Amino acid sequence: MSIKKSIILIIVGIIISGLIIVFNVGFNKDILTREHLKMSININKEFDNNDVKQIVKEVVGNEVEIQKTGDFEDQVVISTGNITDENRNDIVNKLNEKYGTELTVDSIDEEVVPSARILDIVSRGIVSFVIATVIILVYFAIRYKKQGVLKVTLKTVASIVLTEIVVMSIVAILRIPVGQNLNSIIFVTYGVSLFAITKILEDKKQEMKIEETKSKKA
Repeated sequence: MSIKKSIILIIVGIIISGLIIVFNVGFNKDILTREHLKMSININKEFDNNDVKQIVKEVVGNEVEIQKTGDFEDQVVISTGNITDENRNDIVNKLNEKYGTELTVDSIDEEVVPSARILDIVSRGIVSFVIATVIILVYFAIRYKKQGVLKVTLKTVASIVLTEIVVMSIVAILRIPVGQNLNSIIFVTYGVSLFAITKILEDKKQEMKIEETKSKKA
């Protein structure tokens, strides 16, 4: 079997595996994207995110995200999975011990944040994505018109779509956590695919120039 056929089979395998995982279990959403509990605690003192994160992780044993908030950054927002009343008491007690505060469970403001849809996250950058693609396709159609406008357009679109599908399949297979970083992943992949197709089209353009030069000399 040739290397080209092997690569095609690998790509097809990755895409099929990725689609199966996405349709059956979905992407692996990060803590801020899936349904989670958001706890706001006013510590009224300076604190280190890593210290608070370590305290909460010791108590709940789940994935935890910590953010500073408040005018003086003396409030903490803890995002984690569902926890018990005992967990709440332990978190408060450990924070009091660490920072010499007198916090109580009643001082915690809680909110259950619903799961965000992947489609909603991606849609935020879709307008920029479409505009950029249209501009690039027009530029390519002009620059590489000798290679055939339709052919160049189809090659470019196919390159972008295929690369995005392969990368998203890999993300799903490897269970890489996704959330607000998803648009960044898409645009980085977009840039890589454009670089690759530009290289292919440029090489073809140079080959055509060489062939034209040879024809003229002949």
